[in-house]
Amino acid sequence: MKTTNNTGKRTDKTFLCFAVLNTLVRYSDEEHPLTQEQIILYLEETYGIEPNRKTVGGCIASLTELGCHIERTRKGCYLAGRLFEDPERSAPHPPLNQTNLQLCKITCQFEAKYNHILSAL
Repeated sequence: MKTTNNTGKRTDKTFLCFAVLNTLVRYSDEEHPLTQEQIILYLEETYGIEPNRKTVGGCIASLTELGCHIERTRKGCYLAGRLFEDPERSAPHPPLNQTNLQLCKITCQFEAKYNHILSAL
């Protein structure tokens, strides 16, 4: 599945799923779940990607199937595990299982490798 970014270029689903995961890692927690609409706004602002709500929902489902501990609530969804805790937040996060830890490492490596492309969008 592909979606279009704001430059008219197509973005594959793998990249989109990494971008969704990165958004959840950076901006969500149990007290601050994100709706699909909020995730779309972050994707537009950060990566220049304009997916539809159904595509974002599919990425969240795929990430969950891969082992990401994404919790869904009535207010939105959030990544329940963390590599480290934000010192400004007092509530501890549940520990990451090995799969989540590996996905987060891959996401960081992906972002570092392609940061020059992402910043050009």
